[in-house]
Amino acid sequence: MTGRRFLSSVIAGILGATCAALMTIGPLAAQTVDVTFRAKTGDLTVSGLFKDLVDEAYLLSTQAGDITLVPSDVTCTSRACPVMGPLPRQKVPDQMRRISPKSLDRQIEIEGELLGVSDEQWLIAVPGLGALSFERRGLRCSGPGCLVTAAMIVPVAPIAKPLQIVGPHDLTEGMLAVLLKNYAADVAPQAEMRRLS
Repeated sequence: MTGRRFLSSVIAGILGATCAALMTIGPLAAQTVDVTFRAKTGDLTVSGLFKDLVDEAYLLSTQAGDITLVPSDVTCTSRACPVMGPLPRQKVPDQMRRISPKSLDRQIEIEGELLGVSDEQWLIAVPGLGALSFERRGLRCSGPGCLVTAAMIVPVAPIAKPLQIVGPHDLTEGMLAVLLKNYAADVAPQAEMRRLS
C-alpha cells in the first residue's frame, strides 16, 4: 500500500512540476513580434519572428530556419524593433507600466512593462525578448500602460556636466558673467567665476 502511495505522489509531483513549467513558458511562447532587418551593405532584407537577443546578436525564426544577425550589420525597418544601447531617461509610474498591445494583422501580440514613450514609439520590456520599440499606429492596446502619454512621464533629472567658458577679461567679467549667472539661476546648477592666468 505504501508503495502505491509513494508512486502516486511521485507521479503527482512530476505532473505538478510539468504544469508549473508550462505555465511559466506559456506567456513567453505567446509573444509574437515580427521584425524586418535590412543589411547596411546591400539590398538584402530578412523578416522573421524575433526570438531572443543572444550574445549581442538578434535571433530570428524565419521560413529558412533560425538565423542570427549582428546588430551593427543591419538596420531594423519594421514597426517593432529590438533596442540595444542606452534607454530613454524617463520614468513611468509603477502602476502604469503593464501594457498589452496587439496589431490587427496579429504580427504583434505582446505583454510587458512600458519603459517610455517618445516620438510615436512605445518602448516596452518584453519578458524573454528584452526592450523593444513599437510604432503606436495600428496597435490595439489594453492595460494601464496604454493611458501613459509623453506628458504623464516623469523625466529623470539630467546629470550635470561641467562647462568651462574661457575668454578675454572684459568679456568674461562683463556680458558673459551676467548671462552665465542668469542661466545658472534658470537650470539650478552651481556657477563659479574664477580668474585664470
